[in-house]
Amino acid sequence: MCRWIARRRTLSKVTGNNELRAYAAHQYTDDVVVSCVGAERTVRALRCWHRVMTGFDLPMAIDVKRQVGTRLLWLGMEWHVTLGILVAQQAKVTRAAQAIDLISGGIALTTFDN
Repeated sequence: MCRWIARRRTLSKVTGNNELRAYAAHQYTDDVVVSCVGAERTVRALRCWHRVMTGFDLPMAIDVKRQVGTRLLWLGMEWHVTLGILVAQQAKVTRAAQAIDLISGGIALTTFDN
């Protein structure tokens, strides 16, 4: 274990990121995603999140929106975590490009199609 920690600390120096963390949590308004290393840590994270939600008397997402695994739908995009791939529907990409075009004052943007 100590050797693994030493390697992760060395990698952190190279990348400038914390490569030693075993979990991460991200939230956008009421959409939360938590990633964990290992099944035990995932179960603990789910229990903690449940405690937070019930402690504040907040409703959790309906069952069909709850997800566990290495692929999830979050903020309207498919996140393939272990592959490091994010898939967005073409309509979402087009809307985002149009918004950026509007904000940037009409500077031409390139979109990629499959």
